[in-house]
Amino acid sequence: AFKQADGSTQRKYGGTGLGLSITKELTSKLGGEIHVESEVGEGTTFTVYLPISGPLEVLSETQQKPVSPLRKTKTKETGKTFESDSRLQQKLKAVIKDDREDISSGDRVLLIVEDDLNFAKILKEHANDRDFKAIITDRGDLVMSYVKAYQPVAIILDMKLKEMDGWDVLRELKAGEYSGIPVHVISSMDNRRKGIQLGAVDYLVKPVSPELLEETLDKIEEEIGKYTIRNVLVIEDDEASSLKLNALFTNQNMKVTSVTTGAEGLHLITESEHDLLILDLGLPDADGFDILKKVKELRPTIPVIIFTGRDLNSEEILKVERYEFTTIVLKSSHSQERILDEIELFIHMLNSPDESQILPKVNFDNEDILAGKKVLIVDDDMRNIFSLETVLQLEGMECEVATNGLEAVELIKSGKVFDVVLMDMMMPEMDGYQATEKLRKMGHKKLPIIALTAKAMKGDREKCMEAGVSDYLAKPLDVDKLKGLLKVWLHS
Repeated sequence: AFKQADGSTQRKYGGTGLGLSITKELTSKLGGEIHVESEVGEGTTFTVYLPISGPLEVLSETQQKPVSPLRKTKTKETGKTFESDSRLQQKLKAVIKDDREDISSGDRVLLIVEDDLNFAKILKEHANDRDFKAIITDRGDLVMSYVKAYQPVAIILDMKLKEMDGWDVLRELKAGEYSGIPVHVISSMDNRRKGIQLGAVDYLVKPVSPELLEETLDKIEEEIGKYTIRNVLVIEDDEASSLKLNALFTNQNMKVTSVTTGAEGLHLITESEHDLLILDLGLPDADGFDILKKVKELRPTIPVIIFTGRDLNSEEILKVERYEFTTIVLKSSHSQERILDEIELFIHMLNSPDESQILPKVNFDNEDILAGKKVLIVDDDMRNIFSLETVLQLEGMECEVATNGLEAVELIKSGKVFDVVLMDMMMPEMDGYQATEKLRKMGHKKLPIIALTAKAMKGDREKCMEAGVSDYLAKPLDVDKLKGLLKVWLHS
Protein backbone atom coordinates (compact mmCIF):
# COMPACT_ATOMS: atom_id res chain seq x y z
CA ALA A 1 0.00 0.00 0.00
CA PHE A 2 1.24 3.51 -0.85
CA LYS A 3 0.95 6.13 1.87
CA GLN A 4 2.43 9.51 2.69
CA ALA A 5 5.51 9.47 4.94
CA ASP A 6 3.75 12.23 6.89
CA GLY A 7 0.36 10.69 7.67
CA SER A 8 -1.14 13.60 9.58
CA THR A 9 -4.04 15.58 8.15
CA GLN A 10 -2.08 18.85 8.39
CA ARG A 11 0.87 17.66 6.26
CA LYS A 12 2.19 20.06 3.65
CA TYR A 13 1.38 17.85 0.65
CA GLY A 14 -2.07 16.36 0.07
CA GLY A 15 -3.14 13.03 -1.39
CA THR A 16 -4.17 9.75 0.22
CA GLY A 17 -3.02 7.20 -2.38
CA LEU A 18 -6.60 6.60 -3.55
CA GLY A 19 -5.84 7.61 -7.14
CA LEU A 20 -2.90 5.21 -7.18
CA SER A 21 -5.08 2.34 -5.95
CA ILE A 22 -7.60 3.04 -8.71
CA THR A 23 -4.80 3.22 -11.29
CA LYS A 24 -3.44 -0.11 -10.09
CA GLU A 25 -6.84 -1.80 -10.49
CA LEU A 26 -7.44 -0.32 -13.94
CA THR A 27 -3.94 -1.28 -15.08
CA SER A 28 -4.46 -4.85 -13.90
CA LYS A 29 -7.80 -5.14 -15.71
CA LEU A 30 -6.14 -3.90 -18.91
CA GLY A 31 -3.48 -6.61 -18.65
CA GLY A 32 -0.70 -4.20 -17.71
CA GLU A 33 1.69 -3.52 -14.86
CA ILE A 34 2.56 -0.60 -12.61
CA HIS A 35 6.12 -0.13 -11.33
CA VAL A 36 7.45 2.18 -8.64
CA GLU A 37 10.76 3.86 -7.82
CA SER A 38 10.96 5.84 -4.60
CA GLU A 39 13.62 7.58 -2.55
CA VAL A 40 13.04 9.35 0.76
CA GLY A 41 13.31 13.10 0.31
CA GLU A 42 13.54 12.84 -3.49
CA GLY A 43 10.06 11.68 -4.46
CA THR A 44 8.35 8.77 -6.15
CA THR A 45 7.93 7.81 -9.80
CA PHE A 46 5.17 5.44 -10.91
CA THR A 47 5.35 3.90 -14.39
CA VAL A 48 2.39 2.21 -16.08
CA TYR A 49 2.93 -0.40 -18.82
CA LEU A 50 -0.01 -1.37 -21.04
CA PRO A 51 -0.02 -3.96 -23.87
CA ILE A 52 -0.48 -2.53 -27.38
CA SER A 53 0.13 -5.69 -29.46
CA GLY A 54 -3.53 -6.37 -30.14
CA PRO A 55 -7.08 -5.55 -29.09
CA LEU A 56 -7.82 -5.99 -25.40
CA GLU A 57 -10.95 -7.84 -24.38
CA VAL A 58 -12.00 -6.27 -21.12
CA LEU A 59 -15.02 -8.06 -19.72
CA SER A 60 -17.78 -6.18 -17.97
CA GLU A 61 -18.97 -7.45 -14.59
CA THR A 62 -21.90 -9.24 -16.22
CA GLN A 63 -19.62 -10.85 -18.83
CA GLN A 64 -17.04 -12.19 -16.42
CA LYS A 65 -16.91 -15.90 -15.69
CA PRO A 66 -19.34 -16.76 -12.93
CA VAL A 67 -17.89 -17.50 -9.52
CA SER A 68 -18.66 -20.99 -8.23
CA PRO A 69 -21.91 -20.89 -6.24
CA LEU A 70 -21.69 -20.56 -2.48
CA ARG A 71 -22.22 -23.76 -0.53
CA LYS A 72 -24.23 -23.52 2.67
CA THR A 73 -22.86 -25.14 5.83
CA LYS A 74 -24.56 -25.57 9.18
CA THR A 75 -23.04 -25.53 12.64
CA LYS A 76 -23.41 -28.81 14.52
CA GLU A 77 -25.52 -27.74 17.49
CA THR A 78 -27.68 -24.78 16.49
CA GLY A 79 -28.22 -25.17 12.77
CA LYS A 80 -27.36 -21.52 12.08
CA THR A 81 -26.44 -21.20 8.42
CA PHE A 82 -23.38 -19.34 7.16
CA GLU A 83 -22.65 -18.89 3.46
CA SER A 84 -19.10 -19.89 2.62
CA ASP A 85 -17.10 -21.83 0.07
CA SER A 86 -14.82 -24.74 0.92
CA ARG A 87 -11.72 -22.51 1.11
CA LEU A 88 -13.43 -20.25 3.64
CA GLN A 89 -14.40 -23.24 5.77
CA GLN A 90 -10.77 -24.36 5.86
CA LYS A 91 -9.62 -20.88 6.83
CA LEU A 92 -12.13 -20.64 9.67
CA LYS A 93 -10.81 -23.66 11.52
CA ALA A 94 -10.64 -22.89 15.25
CA VAL A 95 -7.25 -22.30 16.94
CA ILE A 96 -8.77 -22.89 20.39
CA LYS A 97 -12.28 -23.79 21.47
CA ASP A 98 -14.56 -20.79 21.09
CA ASP A 99 -18.30 -20.35 20.54
CA ARG A 100 -18.48 -20.85 16.77
CA GLU A 101 -20.40 -24.13 17.15
CA ASP A 102 -22.95 -22.55 19.49
CA ILE A 103 -24.25 -19.43 17.75
CA SER A 104 -27.98 -18.83 17.35
CA SER A 105 -29.84 -16.14 15.47
CA GLY A 106 -29.80 -12.90 17.43
CA ASP A 107 -26.65 -13.73 19.42
CA ARG A 108 -24.17 -10.91 20.00
CA VAL A 109 -20.89 -12.08 18.48
CA LEU A 110 -17.57 -10.61 19.61
CA LEU A 111 -14.56 -11.27 17.35
CA ILE A 112 -11.30 -11.59 19.32
CA VAL A 113 -8.16 -11.25 17.16
CA GLU A 114 -5.28 -12.22 19.46
CA ASP A 115 -2.11 -14.33 19.04
CA ASP A 116 -1.69 -14.87 22.82
CA LEU A 117 -4.24 -17.66 23.15
CA ASN A 118 -4.11 -17.65 26.95
CA PHE A 119 -5.14 -13.98 26.94
CA ALA A 120 -7.73 -14.73 24.24
CA LYS A 121 -9.23 -17.34 26.55
CA ILE A 122 -9.47 -14.76 29.36
CA LEU A 123 -11.19 -12.31 26.97
CA LYS A 124 -13.63 -15.05 25.95
CA GLU A 125 -14.54 -15.77 29.59
CA HIS A 126 -15.22 -12.08 30.25
CA ALA A 127 -17.27 -11.88 27.05
CA ASN A 128 -19.31 -14.97 27.92
CA ASP A 129 -20.06 -13.49 31.35
CA ARG A 130 -21.69 -10.57 29.50
CA ASP A 131 -23.72 -12.92 27.28
CA PHE A 132 -21.51 -12.40 24.20
CA LYS A 133 -20.55 -15.31 21.94
CA ALA A 134 -16.79 -15.13 21.30
CA ILE A 135 -15.02 -16.11 18.07
CA ILE A 136 -11.21 -16.27 18.24
CA THR A 137 -8.51 -16.10 15.57
CA ASP A 138 -4.77 -15.48 15.81
CA ARG A 139 -4.27 -14.55 12.13
CA GLY A 140 -4.70 -11.03 10.80
CA ASP A 141 -5.14 -12.14 7.19
CA LEU A 142 -8.32 -14.06 8.11
CA VAL A 143 -10.11 -11.23 9.92
CA MET A 144 -12.24 -10.14 6.93
CA SER A 145 -13.33 -13.75 6.37
CA TYR A 146 -14.44 -13.98 10.00
CA VAL A 147 -16.24 -10.64 9.78
CA LYS A 148 -18.15 -11.74 6.67
CA ALA A 149 -19.04 -15.14 8.14
CA TYR A 150 -20.01 -14.16 11.70
CA GLN A 151 -21.08 -10.48 11.47
CA PRO A 152 -19.60 -9.47 14.86
CA VAL A 153 -21.04 -6.54 16.81
CA ALA A 154 -17.50 -5.51 17.83
CA ILE A 155 -13.86 -6.56 17.44
CA ILE A 156 -11.07 -6.76 20.03
CA LEU A 157 -7.80 -6.50 18.09
CA ASP A 158 -4.16 -7.13 18.96
CA MET A 159 -1.46 -5.46 16.85
CA LYS A 160 1.05 -8.36 16.82
CA LEU A 161 -0.53 -11.06 14.69
CA LYS A 162 0.43 -13.86 12.35
CA GLU A 163 0.56 -13.26 8.58
CA MET A 164 -0.79 -9.67 8.75
CA ASP A 165 -0.25 -7.17 11.56
CA GLY A 166 -3.02 -5.34 13.37
CA TRP A 167 -2.29 -1.98 11.72
CA ASP A 168 -3.03 -3.40 8.28
CA VAL A 169 -6.08 -5.24 9.64
CA LEU A 170 -7.42 -1.97 11.07
CA ARG A 171 -6.80 -0.12 7.79
CA GLU A 172 -8.60 -2.84 5.81
CA LEU A 173 -11.56 -2.89 8.19
CA LYS A 174 -12.00 0.88 8.12
CA ALA A 175 -11.65 1.13 4.34
CA GLY A 176 -14.42 -1.32 3.47
CA GLU A 177 -18.12 -1.99 3.92
CA TYR A 178 -17.61 -3.14 7.54
CA SER A 179 -16.09 0.16 8.68
CA GLY A 180 -18.98 0.70 11.10
CA ILE A 181 -17.99 -2.23 13.34
CA PRO A 182 -16.33 -0.75 16.48
CA VAL A 183 -12.74 -1.93 16.98
CA HIS A 184 -11.12 -1.92 20.43
CA VAL A 185 -7.35 -2.41 20.38
CA ILE A 186 -5.61 -4.26 23.23
CA SER A 187 -1.90 -4.59 22.49
CA SER A 188 1.59 -4.60 24.02
CA MET A 189 2.55 -1.99 21.40
CA ASP A 190 2.13 1.47 22.92
CA ASN A 191 0.89 3.60 20.01
CA ARG A 192 -2.55 4.82 21.03
CA ARG A 193 -2.45 7.92 18.83
CA LYS A 194 -1.88 5.91 15.65
CA GLY A 195 -4.62 3.42 16.56
CA ILE A 196 -7.19 6.15 17.16
CA GLN A 197 -6.16 7.94 13.93
CA LEU A 198 -6.76 4.71 12.00
CA GLY A 199 -10.28 4.41 13.41
CA ALA A 200 -10.07 2.37 16.64
CA VAL A 201 -12.70 3.28 19.24
CA ASP A 202 -10.28 2.67 22.11
CA TYR A 203 -6.68 1.58 22.64
CA LEU A 204 -5.41 -0.24 25.74
CA VAL A 205 -1.79 -1.24 26.40
CA LYS A 206 -1.05 -4.65 27.94
CA PRO A 207 -0.98 -5.77 30.67
CA VAL A 208 -4.67 -4.98 31.17
CA SER A 209 -6.46 -5.34 34.50
CA PRO A 210 -9.81 -7.18 34.80
CA GLU A 211 -11.41 -3.80 35.62
CA LEU A 212 -10.21 -2.33 32.30
CA LEU A 213 -11.51 -5.38 30.42
CA GLU A 214 -14.90 -4.86 32.03
CA GLU A 215 -14.82 -1.18 31.05
CA THR A 216 -14.11 -2.19 27.44
CA LEU A 217 -17.10 -4.54 27.43
CA ASP A 218 -19.19 -1.75 29.00
CA LYS A 219 -18.26 0.48 26.05
CA ILE A 220 -19.09 -2.25 23.55
CA GLU A 221 -22.53 -2.78 25.12
CA GLU A 222 -23.10 0.98 25.05
CA GLU A 223 -22.21 1.07 21.33
CA ILE A 224 -24.58 -1.82 20.61
CA GLY A 225 -27.35 0.06 22.40
CA LYS A 226 -27.08 2.98 20.00
CA TYR A 227 -29.59 3.44 17.21
CA THR A 228 -28.71 1.38 14.15
CA ILE A 229 -30.53 0.64 10.93
CA ARG A 230 -31.07 -3.08 10.36
CA ASN A 231 -34.60 -3.36 8.91
CA VAL A 232 -35.56 -1.25 5.90
CA LEU A 233 -39.02 -0.91 4.38
CA VAL A 234 -39.13 0.15 0.72
CA ILE A 235 -42.42 1.46 -0.75
CA GLU A 236 -41.64 1.68 -4.45
CA ASP A 237 -43.74 0.59 -7.44
CA ASP A 238 -40.89 0.79 -9.97
CA GLU A 239 -39.41 -2.71 -10.18
CA ALA A 240 -35.96 -1.61 -11.39
CA SER A 241 -35.57 0.95 -8.59
CA SER A 242 -36.82 -1.56 -6.03
CA LEU A 243 -34.27 -4.17 -7.14
CA LYS A 244 -31.40 -1.66 -6.94
CA LEU A 245 -32.46 -0.58 -3.44
CA ASN A 246 -32.72 -4.20 -2.32
CA ALA A 247 -29.20 -4.89 -3.56
CA LEU A 248 -27.86 -1.71 -1.93
CA PHE A 249 -29.25 -2.49 1.52
CA THR A 250 -28.45 -6.20 1.36
CA ASN A 251 -24.82 -5.28 0.66
CA GLN A 252 -24.93 -3.11 3.80
CA ASN A 253 -26.10 -6.13 5.84
CA MET A 254 -29.61 -4.75 6.24
CA LYS A 255 -32.84 -6.71 5.95
CA VAL A 256 -35.12 -5.30 3.23
CA THR A 257 -38.88 -5.59 2.82
CA SER A 258 -40.30 -4.21 -0.45
CA VAL A 259 -43.91 -3.39 -1.30
CA THR A 260 -45.45 -1.61 -4.27
CA THR A 261 -48.44 0.20 -2.71
CA GLY A 262 -49.01 2.70 0.07
CA ALA A 263 -51.64 0.47 1.70
CA GLU A 264 -49.19 -2.43 2.03
CA GLY A 265 -46.56 -0.07 3.42
CA LEU A 266 -48.88 1.38 6.08
CA HIS A 267 -49.95 -2.11 7.11
CA LEU A 268 -46.30 -3.16 7.63
CA ILE A 269 -45.47 0.06 9.52
CA THR A 270 -48.35 -0.79 11.89
CA GLU A 271 -47.63 -4.49 12.26
CA SER A 272 -43.82 -4.72 12.39
CA GLU A 273 -40.72 -2.77 13.42
CA HIS A 274 -38.63 -0.98 10.79
CA ASP A 275 -35.64 1.33 11.30
CA LEU A 276 -35.85 3.19 7.97
CA LEU A 277 -38.47 3.90 5.31
CA ILE A 278 -37.70 4.56 1.63
CA LEU A 279 -40.80 6.12 0.08
CA ASP A 280 -41.54 6.88 -3.57
CA LEU A 281 -44.08 9.66 -4.07
CA GLY A 282 -45.62 8.27 -7.26
CA LEU A 283 -47.57 5.28 -5.93
CA PRO A 284 -50.44 3.62 -7.82
CA ASP A 285 -52.95 3.67 -4.95
CA ALA A 286 -52.16 6.80 -2.94
CA ASP A 287 -50.48 10.18 -2.86
CA GLY A 288 -46.97 9.81 -1.41
CA PHE A 289 -47.36 12.92 0.77
CA ASP A 290 -50.49 11.41 2.37
CA ILE A 291 -48.56 8.20 3.09
CA LEU A 292 -45.73 10.23 4.64
CA LYS A 293 -48.19 12.06 6.90
CA LYS A 294 -49.80 8.80 8.08
CA VAL A 295 -46.41 7.16 8.66
CA LYS A 296 -45.25 10.08 10.80
CA GLU A 297 -48.47 9.95 12.80
CA LEU A 298 -47.78 6.28 13.55
CA ARG A 299 -43.98 6.51 13.94
CA PRO A 300 -42.86 10.15 14.40
CA THR A 301 -39.14 9.36 14.76
CA ILE A 302 -38.69 6.79 12.00
CA PRO A 303 -36.14 8.10 9.46
CA VAL A 304 -37.74 8.54 6.03
CA ILE A 305 -35.99 9.07 2.69
CA ILE A 306 -38.30 10.38 -0.03
CA PHE A 307 -36.94 8.72 -3.16
CA THR A 308 -38.40 10.43 -6.20
CA GLY A 309 -37.66 10.97 -9.87
CA ARG A 310 -39.37 14.34 -10.17
CA ASP A 311 -38.23 17.80 -9.16
CA LEU A 312 -40.25 19.07 -6.22
CA ASN A 313 -41.53 22.63 -5.99
CA SER A 314 -41.15 24.79 -2.87
CA GLU A 315 -44.54 23.82 -1.49
CA GLU A 316 -43.79 20.10 -1.86
CA ILE A 317 -40.33 20.48 -0.28
CA LEU A 318 -41.96 22.26 2.65
CA LYS A 319 -44.38 19.34 3.10
CA VAL A 320 -41.38 17.03 3.54
CA GLU A 321 -39.19 19.35 5.62
CA ARG A 322 -41.84 19.88 8.31
CA TYR A 323 -41.22 16.33 9.56
CA GLU A 324 -38.20 15.39 11.69
CA PHE A 325 -35.75 12.80 10.34
CA THR A 326 -37.06 13.14 6.79
CA THR A 327 -35.06 14.01 3.69
CA ILE A 328 -35.26 13.91 -0.12
CA VAL A 329 -33.05 12.00 -2.56
CA LEU A 330 -33.65 12.44 -6.29
CA LYS A 331 -33.28 9.38 -8.50
CA SER A 332 -30.00 9.79 -10.38
CA SER A 333 -26.69 8.07 -11.08
CA HIS A 334 -25.51 9.16 -7.60
CA SER A 335 -28.66 8.07 -5.74
CA GLN A 336 -27.11 5.15 -3.91
CA GLU A 337 -24.22 7.19 -2.50
CA ARG A 338 -26.66 9.91 -1.45
CA ILE A 339 -28.91 7.41 0.33
CA LEU A 340 -25.97 5.97 2.29
CA ASP A 341 -24.84 9.50 3.20
CA GLU A 342 -28.32 10.36 4.50
CA ILE A 343 -28.46 7.12 6.52
CA GLU A 344 -25.15 8.00 8.20
CA LEU A 345 -26.52 11.43 9.10
CA PHE A 346 -29.75 9.93 10.49
CA ILE A 347 -27.78 7.54 12.69
CA HIS A 348 -25.61 10.36 13.98
CA MET A 349 -28.59 12.60 14.73
CA LEU A 350 -30.53 9.85 16.52
CA ASN A 351 -27.52 8.97 18.67
CA SER A 352 -26.53 12.57 19.38
CA PRO A 353 -27.77 14.24 22.56
CA ASP A 354 -27.04 17.60 20.95
CA GLU A 355 -30.34 18.63 19.36
CA SER A 356 -28.69 21.70 17.85
CA GLN A 357 -27.31 19.50 15.08
CA ILE A 358 -30.80 18.68 13.79
CA LEU A 359 -31.57 20.70 10.68
CA PRO A 360 -33.90 23.64 11.22
CA LYS A 361 -37.24 23.68 9.45
CA VAL A 362 -37.02 25.50 6.16
CA ASN A 363 -39.13 28.22 4.60
CA PHE A 364 -38.46 28.23 0.86
CA ASP A 365 -40.98 30.93 0.03
CA ASN A 366 -38.13 33.42 -0.19
CA GLU A 367 -36.43 32.63 -3.52
CA ASP A 368 -33.52 35.00 -2.83
CA ILE A 369 -32.28 33.31 0.32
CA LEU A 370 -28.66 33.17 -0.92
CA ALA A 371 -28.43 36.59 -2.55
CA GLY A 372 -26.15 38.97 -0.65
CA LYS A 373 -24.99 36.34 1.85
CA LYS A 374 -21.26 36.15 2.62
CA VAL A 375 -19.54 32.77 2.30
CA LEU A 376 -16.00 31.81 3.31
CA ILE A 377 -14.58 29.04 1.08
CA VAL A 378 -11.77 27.18 2.85
CA ASP A 379 -9.94 24.86 0.43
CA ASP A 380 -6.36 24.31 -0.74
CA ASP A 381 -7.36 23.16 -4.24
CA MET A 382 -7.72 26.12 -6.64
CA ARG A 383 -9.93 24.07 -8.99
CA ASN A 384 -12.45 23.51 -6.20
CA ILE A 385 -12.29 27.18 -5.21
CA PHE A 386 -12.93 28.34 -8.79
CA SER A 387 -15.87 25.93 -9.20
CA LEU A 388 -17.48 26.96 -5.92
CA GLU A 389 -17.01 30.68 -6.58
CA THR A 390 -18.56 30.32 -10.04
CA VAL A 391 -21.65 28.52 -8.71
CA LEU A 392 -22.17 30.73 -5.65
CA GLN A 393 -21.58 34.06 -7.37
CA LEU A 394 -24.32 33.14 -9.85
CA GLU A 395 -26.62 32.89 -6.81
CA GLY A 396 -25.61 36.41 -5.77
CA MET A 397 -23.38 35.35 -2.88
CA GLU A 398 -20.24 37.25 -1.85
CA CYS A 399 -17.25 34.87 -1.70
CA GLU A 400 -13.97 35.07 0.19
CA VAL A 401 -11.23 32.42 0.13
CA ALA A 402 -8.82 30.88 2.64
CA THR A 403 -6.41 28.14 1.51
CA ASN A 404 -6.10 26.39 4.87
CA GLY A 405 -7.71 26.28 8.30
CA LEU A 406 -5.20 28.67 9.83
CA GLU A 407 -6.05 31.39 7.30
CA ALA A 408 -9.76 30.85 7.92
CA VAL A 409 -9.38 31.21 11.69
CA GLU A 410 -7.25 34.36 11.28
CA LEU A 411 -9.79 35.91 8.88
CA ILE A 412 -12.65 35.42 11.32
CA LYS A 413 -10.47 36.44 14.29
CA SER A 414 -9.71 39.72 12.48
CA GLY A 415 -13.39 40.65 12.69
CA LYS A 416 -14.66 39.62 9.25
CA VAL A 417 -18.23 38.36 9.43
CA PHE A 418 -19.53 35.47 7.31
CA ASP A 419 -22.97 33.94 7.05
CA VAL A 420 -21.63 30.46 6.27
CA VAL A 421 -18.32 28.61 5.92
CA LEU A 422 -17.61 25.86 3.36
CA MET A 423 -14.78 23.91 4.99
CA ASP A 424 -12.56 21.38 3.20
CA MET A 425 -11.39 18.90 5.83
CA MET A 426 -8.04 17.78 4.37
CA MET A 427 -5.68 20.77 4.17
CA PRO A 428 -2.07 21.64 5.04
CA GLU A 429 -1.01 23.76 8.05
CA MET A 430 -4.36 23.33 9.87
CA ASP A 431 -6.98 20.85 8.68
CA GLY A 432 -10.74 21.39 8.67
CA TYR A 433 -11.35 19.37 11.84
CA GLN A 434 -8.94 21.54 13.85
CA ALA A 435 -10.20 24.78 12.29
CA THR A 436 -13.83 23.91 13.06
CA GLU A 437 -13.05 23.01 16.67
CA LYS A 438 -11.07 26.26 17.05
CA LEU A 439 -13.90 28.38 15.64
CA ARG A 440 -16.42 26.75 17.97
CA LYS A 441 -14.15 27.38 20.97
CA MET A 442 -13.80 31.02 19.87
CA GLY A 443 -17.54 31.37 20.43
CA HIS A 444 -18.90 30.95 16.88
CA LYS A 445 -21.42 28.33 18.02
CA LYS A 446 -24.18 29.27 15.57
CA LEU A 447 -22.03 29.94 12.48
CA PRO A 448 -23.05 27.32 9.88
CA ILE A 449 -19.97 25.30 8.85
CA ILE A 450 -20.53 22.81 6.05
CA ALA A 451 -17.78 20.20 5.71
CA LEU A 452 -16.51 19.24 2.26
CA THR A 453 -14.58 15.98 2.15
CA ALA A 454 -13.71 13.07 -0.12
CA LYS A 455 -16.25 10.25 -0.29
CA ALA A 456 -13.34 7.79 -0.16
CA MET A 457 -12.68 8.59 3.50
CA LYS A 458 -14.89 6.15 5.44
CA GLY A 459 -16.58 7.48 8.55
CA ASP A 460 -15.95 11.09 7.57
CA ARG A 461 -19.48 12.24 8.34
CA GLU A 462 -19.28 11.14 11.97
CA LYS A 463 -15.80 12.62 12.43
CA CYS A 464 -16.98 15.91 10.96
CA MET A 465 -20.02 16.04 13.22
CA GLU A 466 -17.86 15.34 16.27
CA ALA A 467 -15.60 18.25 15.26
CA GLY A 468 -18.64 20.54 15.33
CA VAL A 469 -19.67 21.03 11.72
CA SER A 470 -23.30 21.84 10.93
CA ASP A 471 -23.60 19.59 7.90
CA TYR A 472 -21.57 17.51 5.46
CA LEU A 473 -21.13 17.17 1.70
CA ALA A 474 -19.04 14.52 -0.07
CA LYS A 475 -16.85 15.34 -3.07
CA PRO A 476 -17.41 15.46 -5.99
CA LEU A 477 -20.02 17.99 -4.92
CA ASP A 478 -23.66 17.75 -5.93
CA VAL A 479 -24.30 21.42 -6.82
CA ASP A 480 -28.06 21.17 -6.29
CA LYS A 481 -27.60 19.65 -2.85
CA LEU A 482 -25.01 22.31 -1.97
CA LYS A 483 -27.45 25.09 -2.85
CA GLY A 484 -30.23 23.29 -1.00
CA LEU A 485 -28.12 22.98 2.16
CA LEU A 486 -27.12 26.62 1.98
CA LYS A 487 -30.79 27.60 1.75
CA VAL A 488 -31.54 25.39 4.76
CA TRP A 489 -28.88 26.98 6.93
CA LEU A 490 -29.24 30.57 5.69
CA HIS A 491 -32.99 30.96 5.71
CA SER A 492 -34.15 33.85 7.90
